Amino acid sequence: MTSRRRRSDSAPPHPSDGRSPAAREKTRRKKLLFAAEIIASETFNATDAARKVGYAESRARQEGSRLLADPEVQAEIARLNAARAERLQITADLVLERLWMIATADPREIVEYRRTCCRYCHGTDFRYQHTTQEIARKRTAWEAVQTKNSVAVFDEEGGIGYNGTLPPNPKCPECFGEGVERVYVHDTRRLSRSALCLYAGVKQTKDGLEAKLHDQHAALVNVGRHFGMFDPKAPSSAETDEDRAAKLRATLDAMDAATIGTTPQPEVAA
Repeated sequence: MTSRRRRSDSAPPHPSDGRSPAAREKTRRKKLLFAAEIIASETFNATDAARKVGYAESRARQEGSRLLADPEVQAEIARLNAARAERLQITADLVLERLWMIATADPREIVEYRRTCCRYCHGTDFRYQHTTQEIARKRTAWEAVQTKNSVAVFDEEGGIGYNGTLPPNPKCPECFGEGVERVYVHDTRRLSRSALCLYAGVKQTKDGLEAKLHDQHAALVNVGRHFGMFDPKAPSSAETDEDRAAKLRATLDAMDAATIGTTPQPEVAA
């Protein structure tokens, strides 16, 4: 009688953790999927990523935190980040240049607070001034109610020529030279490169348009951190404060040159 050796339905467990190779492979794949979900997410939300790879809602937060601290997951996130950066040709210099443009852009290129003339500032005898179309409509309405024998003369008040972009008249008795306040959003098609980096969109509110800008202070802080300016534990070196300041100025000059397309001129010794 031939004896048959019974095969195990599953592979023997791994000696290190007691799990079978199949179970370990399943865990590994789940970690890789979790890392991919983290990279794909715009918010890097570990709970959402854990939920998407199959963890129950009741465990998603706990498992997401655990996986995010896992060395294998961290290594995969770093690998995916590096691959994406290479694919998109993202370099540290490119990111730093973008941050510098955001930090140093003039927000007035995008939105301005203006004080312009009121309706009386430049009117004849400081009376209410109209635009050409306004006075035409007003004249038409006035003529419609005149009788055949009317001898009344149309009153143009302060005349025509109102231009709301002109500065206030300091002698105006109506606004006392203060004019009226206006918020003006510029045409984003004509922004400079740095202003385009600062621009974060526009939204319509009940009060009108609201221009959104990136955080210039945060961008400047990130540039400073890149140069180790705020690290009290930074290793000391033979460099003096003047040396570090000169190196920083040279770097920022080069970044400015790249931004505006000019070549920085060397300093002339006094």
